[in-house]
Amino acid sequence: MKKTFIRLLLVLVAPLLAACSTDYVNVIPSDSTALMSIDLTKTSKTGKEDGATLKKLLQVDDISDCGIDLTEKIYAFEAADGSLGAVCKVADAGDLENWLEKLAKQNVCTALKERKGNKFTVLHGNFVLGFSDDALLIMGPSVGAAQAELQRQMTKLLKADDDATRETRLFEKLESLNGSIALVAQAQALPEKFTAPLTLGAPKGTALSDIYIAATMDIEQNGMMSITGENFAFDKDIDQSLKQASAQYQPINGKFLPTTNNGALLTMVCGVNGEEYIKQLRNNEAFRTLLLGLNTALDIDMMLKSVKGDMMLTVAPSNDENLDFQMVAETNNDAWLKDVGYWKQSCPEGSQITDWKGKNTFHFHSKDWNIYFGLNEGKQLFFGSTETLAQTAGKPSPTPFTADLQSKIKGKKLCLVAGVDALAKSKPEVKTATNLLRPILGDIKTIVYSIK
Repeated sequence: MKKTFIRLLLVLVAPLLAACSTDYVNVIPSDSTALMSIDLTKTSKTGKEDGATLKKLLQVDDISDCGIDLTEKIYAFEAADGSLGAVCKVADAGDLENWLEKLAKQNVCTALKERKGNKFTVLHGNFVLGFSDDALLIMGPSVGAAQAELQRQMTKLLKADDDATRETRLFEKLESLNGSIALVAQAQALPEKFTAPLTLGAPKGTALSDIYIAATMDIEQNGMMSITGENFAFDKDIDQSLKQASAQYQPINGKFLPTTNNGALLTMVCGVNGEEYIKQLRNNEAFRTLLLGLNTALDIDMMLKSVKGDMMLTVAPSNDENLDFQMVAETNNDAWLKDVGYWKQSCPEGSQITDWKGKNTFHFHSKDWNIYFGLNEGKQLFFGSTETLAQTAGKPSPTPFTADLQSKIKGKKLCLVAGVDALAKSKPEVKTATNLLRPILGDIKTIVYSIK
């Protein structure tokens, strides 16, 4: 997972403004793969931005006469090269310069330096801040010699004087969304663990760069970011396939919510009809590869066709590149059990299926796979990459999701729940992104993404 958490934010809820501002939007790279807009006037309870958000962003106490237009949106972006940044509109460059000079005396930032007509400083040691008469651009984190290269990159962006960004389809889509915080992004800008379930339904061979996520988000006081979004494509045929796939999900009845683990890296809960769901899985590149590998020994297709109702997939934190997982699902038949004897006899060389614990539970082991599977006491289909995960599938958890989170999931069709702390431990770049956005978004502990 090479993509940072900001990309899940820029992508799952993964846009940009136009309206009355002039040049500052042009600073955003037109090749951005993800865009986020934050309307400070809408995030304020009074409807009038008082500078509190910017105080947090810049980690300062005094925001008066800062030279920044607080009535215009802040934009965050991820460029095609993976660089991250945020842009604000400048109201008065002179006031902004004076304000930053005061901050330099307080050791909040370094002394201002001019580079090709723009002023630069380093904020809190690792964020490069540059501004022109129209735009303030913050990028980072960056340290040492890398800051000089980042300044060169930012100089080019601050000199942009055309409407290339405004004319992009990504920007136009972002502008069409209503919400204090909105995001649009290519699916490829998302962390890899998130892309597979969000791209189900795309025609076989569809590139991730052709699939997009559009979303709006709300920040709640309990440390939860609630995101509502949809996947779409600018290509009409791909878009139609994605929407048809989304329509096939059924409302989540909540059967497995008491079995959730609030320390999980990622949890996906959905309501499905297995007969239809397997068709989507076969067309998805990531799942197709997985199914082909398992189907050499097990008839996964037949097993998944038995699913009817809620299905939950949990990815547990792990230092192993092959992450531990658990899956449990409601079923309406157990027809696949009659074929297990044949599977045992016809296992490929180097693999083996043996009886495990109790009736209708098995262990499949090969060079590439170690999976425990079967039907539990509740006649629920389960898979687990470890014995513990397999044994606990479908059973009440000592640390389930909070009641608020469970109620938010129940009744939706598809929900992805990400634990921010677990993500940060898994990938350091996630922690960097959350630190960058914390002043604006607050101390987010849980991200909940649900489809419309």
